[in-house]
Amino acid sequence: MRRGRLFSAALIAVGCELFLLAACHKAQLPGGLAKLKPCRSPGIEEKLLCGKFTVFENRETRAGRRIDLNVLVLPAFDQKTKAEPLFDLAGGPGAASTDAARFYATEGKEYRRRRDVVLVDQRGTGKSNPLSVPRKKTPQYYLR
Repeated sequence: MRRGRLFSAALIAVGCELFLLAACHKAQLPGGLAKLKPCRSPGIEEKLLCGKFTVFENRETRAGRRIDLNVLVLPAFDQKTKAEPLFDLAGGPGAASTDAARFYATEGKEYRRRRDVVLVDQRGTGKSNPLSVPRKKTPQYYLR
């Protein structure tokens, strides 16, 4: 009988440990985003989290050149009852999502009551492998 209790207790302990390990695994962020570091952004007093998310330049081949996408996270105010994060992707050509950080730090604070706001500069914008055209070579330059 004593062996039965000991075996049951060990089985329960192993089960709890496996459950906790599974929960920790799910909490990890993809592609090294767990390496986000505290940072600052101009005009924002609070601490933010910044990092890079490395992706293949050609997603279909999943091979070849890789580029870094710039990521900025404005943490939720209520960390205990957090909901799924809000991802804001900028529209329009050349717009960087991270430029919206000041909005979410001021007028848009309500969005962060229970959600982290994640801003990702899409490839070619902001600090995500930007495509910069020298001022001398504007579209008008090529029309000559």
